[in-house]
Amino acid sequence: MMNKSKTKIVIASVLKPVDDVRNYEKIATSLFADENNEITVLGTQSQQDFINRRINTRAWEKFQRLSFGRIQIQGEYWRTLKEVKPDLIIFTTFELLFVSVIFRARYGSKLVYDVQEDYLKNLWHQHFYPFGIRHILGVGIRTMELLFSPFISGYLLAEKIYEKDMPAVSNKSIILENKSLPFLLAKKDTKFKVVFTGTISAYSRALESIELYFKIKNQLPDSSMTVIGYAPNLHYLKLIKNRYSDLPEIEFKLSSDPVPHSDIVKEISTARLAIIGYFPNPVNEGKIPTKLYEYTAAKLPYLVQENTLWSRVGCEFGIAIPVDFKDPLSDLIIRVKEIEKAEHASTGYRWAEQEDLLIEFINNIVS
Repeated sequence: MMNKSKTKIVIASVLKPVDDVRNYEKIATSLFADENNEITVLGTQSQQDFINRRINTRAWEKFQRLSFGRIQIQGEYWRTLKEVKPDLIIFTTFELLFVSVIFRARYGSKLVYDVQEDYLKNLWHQHFYPFGIRHILGVGIRTMELLFSPFISGYLLAEKIYEKDMPAVSNKSIILENKSLPFLLAKKDTKFKVVFTGTISAYSRALESIELYFKIKNQLPDSSMTVIGYAPNLHYLKLIKNRYSDLPEIEFKLSSDPVPHSDIVKEISTARLAIIGYFPNPVNEGKIPTKLYEYTAAKLPYLVQENTLWSRVGCEFGIAIPVDFKDPLSDLIIRVKEIEKAEHASTGYRWAEQEDLLIEFINNIVS
C-alpha cells in the first residue's frame, strides 16, 4: 500500500521572525501535529539562537523596515514558493497577496489569509503618513483585499471585530484569536516586580504605563519595573529613555527588532503585577491583546483602565484590576494578594481550545 503524500504548507510573513509566536509556535506547531503535514515558515531572521529540526524555516535576506529590500522580498517569496511547491499557502499580510494569487493561478496552490491587522483602520487613525495619503493607502489596501477575495479559500481572523469589519469574507472564515500557550509558573522575584510587555509605542501607551507605576510606587516601596518589547518608533523610544533611563527602579529591555517571545515569557513568569495601558480608540476597538490572555494564563494580576473592554474581559477571567490612570487605587497591594489567592477562570484564554477548529478548517480546504 502506497504512503499518502505529504501536504506541503507554507506560512509566510514579511516583518515577523520565523519563530514568531503566532505563525510558528501556534499555527505551524498545531498543524504539524498532523504527521501528514510538512510545514515551512517564512519570515525575518530570529533574534535568538533558533535551531529547528521539526518545522522548516527560511529567513529573508536582511533588510531595513523602510527600504527597497522590503520590495525585493516579493521576488524571494516567489522563488521560495516555486522551490517548495506548497499545496497550501497561509500568508499573513496584504504585501504577499498579489504574488500569492499569481502563484495560485499558475500552480494551483490553495490560499488562506491570516488577517492579523486591519490596515484600513491602522492607516486612517495612526498618523504614520500625511492626511490624505494615509486614506488613499488604506482604501487601496482594503480594495485589493476585496478584489482578490474570490481567489482565497479561507480566512483566519485574529480578532472577532474583523468579522464585522470584513463582512464580505465572513462566510469562509474562522476566528482564531491570539490566545495563550501554556505557562510554566516560575518562582517570583524577591522584589515586587511590575512589567509592561509588548510593543512600545504611543498606541500601547507605554509612557502612561510607566507614569502609572511611579504613581503607585509609594504602595510598593521595595519594587521595580521592567519594560520589555519591540520599539518600532525610535523617536518614542528616545523620549522614554531620556525621561526614565537613569532611574534605578526601572529596567528597559527594548529592541528595534521583535523581541524573542521566550524573553517576554520569562519576565511575565517572575512578575507580581502587569500594566496594560490601552485606552479606547478606533484602532483597538474590539481587539484583545495577546498579553491579556498571557497574563491570565500566568495568573498575573494586571492594572487596566476602568470601564474598557479589557477591564471587562479581565474581570471575567478574575485577573484584572480596573483603575483610573489619573487617580489609581490606594489599596493596590491588597487587591493583588486577593487575586493571587483566588480561583481563576480555567477556559477562554488557552490556544489549545482553538486547535481542533484550526486543524478541521485547514483540512477541509486542502482535502
